[in-house]
Amino acid sequence: MAEDSRIATYVINKMTENNKPVLCIHDSFISEIDIMFMLKKTMMEAVNEVAGRLIPIDQYDDYLPTDDNGNKVRAVYLKPVQQQTTQYKHGLEYWRKTRANRIS
Repeated sequence: MAEDSRIATYVINKMTENNKPVLCIHDSFISEIDIMFMLKKTMMEAVNEVAGRLIPIDQYDDYLPTDDNGNKVRAVYLKPVQQQTTQYKHGLEYWRKTRANRIS
C-alpha cells in the first residue's frame, strides 16, 4: 500500500506541475481525454521510479452520470494491470450492473 501511495503522489505531483488535473481513485486515475497520453506516460514513469520495474497499464472508457447541464460525461480510466481475485471480479460485475441500472 505504501508503494501505491508513492506512485499516486508522483503522478499527481508531476501532472500538477504541468497544470494538468487528474483525479486519483485508489490505484486509478481519471483525466480529460486530451491528456491521456501524458498521464499514461507519467504513470509508467512513476511505477518505474517507485517500484523499479515497468508494468503494463490498462485503459478503459466509461460514462458517468450527467453533468449540471444534462450532458453525459465521458471519463477515461487508467489503471495498472494486475491479477484480479474471483471475489473482486464478482464484486466488480455486481457494481457495474447496479450502476448501469441507475444510469439508464
